[in-house]
Formats: sequence, structure tokens, C-alpha cells
Amino acid sequence: MSANDSEFIGTARGRNLDFAKGWNAAGNAKRGGISSPQEVKIPKGRVLIRIGHSRDESGAKMPDWVNLTSPWWMTDATFLEIAGRSEDAGTPIAQMVRMKLALTPDFGVCDTLFWVVTKQPLRAWHGRGNPVLEDPDPKVRAAKGRPLGWWGGYEVGQNFIPGLRDWAANRPSAAAIDGLAVLPKMPLSAWATIRNGGFAPIPFPFP
Repeated sequence: MSANDSEFIGTARGRNLDFAKGWNAAGNAKRGGISSPQEVKIPKGRVLIRIGHSRDESGAKMPDWVNLTSPWWMTDATFLEIAGRSEDAGTPIAQMVRMKLALTPDFGVCDTLFWVVTKQPLRAWHGRGNPVLEDPDPKVRAAKGRPLGWWGGYEVGQNFIPGLRDWAANRPSAAAIDGLAVLPKMPLSAWATIRNGGFAPIPFPFP
């Protein structure tokens, strides 16, 4: 049994599948999302990572619980794959994350790493990110410094986990509270520092 089983039953199942594919609530616009979503079960004890936002579109501080109740997560192995590509290519981790996950700037500042450990199994839709296109006018793209599109990495799988937020009460759901053990967040830019040591050398420990 999974903490969010109810999100995969009846009309909720179809609605969440549409959201996973990138359709909006009205079902008349599609942007982002994942292609060919496959239902998966994320087992207890799995580390999940989300690249979230320290502030919203208005510049106001975004509460951690809002980030943690987003449905979009990846496994730690997927994040380490992206981080490894960042190191190999000498590309800043923030830029590589946007490229591999097709995260356009209007999706958020994407500057904070949130990670959790699943306390209970969770059901999810899993797939590769759909390409996200920018403004078709090249002059507009040039003014914003944007590419034509963000294609994402085919090797990078993303998970859409519905039911982590109680939208009616605007708070974390029982599935989030009971299903996620929250680890300390960190600035995404700090990840490279940690991977490179992030501390001063110590004297060699002699026997």
C-alpha cells in the first residue's frame, strides 16, 4: 500500500496523468510535463531530490513546504548523473540542471536542492521531460538570452508524485507528512563545493 494510493483511483487518476503530461487544469494548454508516463512505485527508503526555488515570481520568499509538496522529483541517482555531466563538461550545475530537466527560467529560479527519504512507498508517473519551447520570435529570445528550446536529457527520468499537497487547505497533505522524511536543504551552488571537498585540508594522519 502506498501513501498516495487515492491519487491513482477513478477521476483523480486521469486528472493526475494529464498533469504529468503537462496539461493545465483546464486541459487546454500543454507545456512541460513528461512523455509516455509509466506508473511506478517508489519504495520506502529511497532518496528523492528536487531542485526548488528560494523565491517566487514576485521575489517573495517561497516557503519550504511549498517546494516539498511539488509533485516533481527525481531519484538521487538521476541527480548524480546530472551532477557528473556538469563536472565532466565544466558546466555550472545550475545550467546543467536546466538543460537536462528542460527547466526554463519561467518555471522558477531553481536555486535550492531539496531532498527527502521516503518513509512509505509512493506511487508516481515516470518519464522523460518533454521539450519546452521559448518565444518563437528570435528577437524576443535574443533579448532574454534564451535558446529556441530546452530539450531535456533523454537519459534523465523524472517522477510526478501526485497527492503531496492538500490544495483545498493549502498545506502539506497527510501523504507528504507521513511519506517523506525531510533532509536539510542546501543552495544548489553549494553542491559543487561539497563534491570538491568544501573544506580545508588536514594534516596527514600518521599511524
